[in-house]
Amino acid sequence: MKILGISLGHDSNFSLIDNGEIISVYEAERYYRQKRYKLQALNPGEEKISGYQIVKYSDLVETLTYLKNNWGSDFDFIAVQNQGREDEFQRLRLILNKVGIKFKNIENFAHHLSHASLAYFTSPFDKSIIFSYDGAGNDGQTLLFTATGNEINYFKNFHIRFGQAYNNLGYIMGLKPDVAGSTAGKLMGLTSYGEVREDWKEHCRNYIRNYKKITSIFKNNKKIDYGKNHKINSIGLNNIREFNSYLYPNFLFSNFFAKLGLIKQHLKLNDLKNKDFQDLCKTFQIVWSEEVIKILKTSKSLSENLCIVGGCALNGITNYIIEKEKIFKKVHYVPNPSDCGLSIGAALLANYKYNKIKFVGKKSFFNPYLGDYAYDLKKINIFKKNYYSLDLDGNIIFQKIAKIIFHNNIIGVIRGRYEIGPRALGNRSILSNPLNKNMKQILNDKVKHREWFRPFAPVCAFEDSKKFFTNQNEILYMSVICDTKKEYQAIMPAITHIDGSARLQTVTKETNIFLWKLIKEFENLSNVPVLLNTSFNPGGEPIVNFCEVGLKMLETTNLDYVLIENTIFTDFKNKDKLNQIIL
Repeated sequence: MKILGISLGHDSNFSLIDNGEIISVYEAERYYRQKRYKLQALNPGEEKISGYQIVKYSDLVETLTYLKNNWGSDFDFIAVQNQGREDEFQRLRLILNKVGIKFKNIENFAHHLSHASLAYFTSPFDKSIIFSYDGAGNDGQTLLFTATGNEINYFKNFHIRFGQAYNNLGYIMGLKPDVAGSTAGKLMGLTSYGEVREDWKEHCRNYIRNYKKITSIFKNNKKIDYGKNHKINSIGLNNIREFNSYLYPNFLFSNFFAKLGLIKQHLKLNDLKNKDFQDLCKTFQIVWSEEVIKILKTSKSLSENLCIVGGCALNGITNYIIEKEKIFKKVHYVPNPSDCGLSIGAALLANYKYNKIKFVGKKSFFNPYLGDYAYDLKKINIFKKNYYSLDLDGNIIFQKIAKIIFHNNIIGVIRGRYEIGPRALGNRSILSNPLNKNMKQILNDKVKHREWFRPFAPVCAFEDSKKFFTNQNEILYMSVICDTKKEYQAIMPAITHIDGSARLQTVTKETNIFLWKLIKEFENLSNVPVLLNTSFNPGGEPIVNFCEVGLKMLETTNLDYVLIENTIFTDFKNKDKLNQIIL
């Protein structure tokens, strides 16, 4: 059964499923070079503002034509997820016909049900609880499902808006949101700087349980990118005595008017180095995790297995707490738990609903390297004219790249198909030396151009990981934030966060042979089987899938080298330096 999965709206993505196997995935942001890129099914020729971007009819036509040329034009089933927008669903059918994509059946699936399907049908379980939570979907925002065999059923729906509450706190803290208005990833990094304030926990709990997004009654006809027009709701947190002077509006008798309900006040804590503000972030994160644990405990008698999914499943701090609580024997994560994985979920749902294949759990790990090869890879000979380059023999490439990294150089990697989801897992990564105490600042200031407090991740050979880190299991997709063991924190300062934590990825020969061999060669030089790994992207853009974009960073940042397949590139001014290391 050949299925085309389609997810429209922010983080638009498409997938090709054949008899239950995920063959390929297309994420629109990688092609259009804007994070969280939206595709929508509009009327012919239409363009309109949709939140943070202008959406175009022509973009979806262009994308479907590209997929038709690469994946074929005939499908048994088209599985759609678009938050239940029926008018758009009908327009999509017309566009599919226009571009010549044929199908026998088509169905529109609910948001969280598609999340749940992605998590469960890629898991090794034939029975499981599924926990899906994010900002919001057309079927809820925080849900538990039960799954057995081919059946997934709704179990409980909770009113807590975990994703929205987390994101809103970032605005309270004055964090700069991304183009789509999200602050959550940045906030998670900041929480490590604080300490838990026990007397604030109930205020945080009140905030998490009662937060609701404030929407404007006025229609806005302008783009609202980067969080413009976000209205802060600090319910519960306003009662923290230490923050009374940070309530706005702030004028004579404003507190009195607020108590009478005549005005609504909100917190603005715009100093990321303020210790009290950092403590609020930490306390909130811990209480947020406690609320998740309470929900999970309501289903622990139903299965010993848990699948976790939705945008909030990217919170590795909470995932580590879930594992340590041992409510479930086994926990399954996916590399793309946010909306960028919904097309796979919808397609797998259709497959196991209408195909005769019985699901008994997957026997192999969920391979994340399902994206396209670099879109401009065929231009590599042109790139060789514009930059100094050396072709490396496949037998020595690991030795040479490890030596480059050991000598404190920073290298971007574009090899094979891109990894799906928001985290770079070796095929579109920037790699550097975790032993260099200055590397974090160099990367943040001169390569990534991002905030000082944001940490970098280690990648380690799984068989060595428990010597250096506190991980309890394999961490295939950076889903769990564990700790660097105390005796190695000073040795690996570039990948150890302020509180000793580390967003670890583990690899084996089977999961990523290139990365595994490179780590082993680095170990031969350093005695440490760990590399620093961060996403390969210019500031503010998605992870690269154009070689030209990655190479441009040799000129615009302090990136030293770019490896494209087996060819290493650098600026001509670095020619002698590269030859000295390599030759």
